[in-house]
Amino acid sequence: MQMLLPTQIDGLVGSASGSESVLAFGVISGIAGACALIVYPLTGALSDRTTSR
Repeated sequence: MQMLLPTQIDGLVGSASGSESVLAFGVISGIAGACALIVYPLTGALSDRTTSR
């Protein structure tokens, strides 16, 4: 979940390094956004093909 991600990153990176934690959060959020840009339209197209109206 996105709400728990900062806490999990602090546990992995360490809470002493604030800038590394922010960088890791940004990278993970960017990857998640890029995946959403690709996966959501594909699943929508698949749903349109497999669902009768």
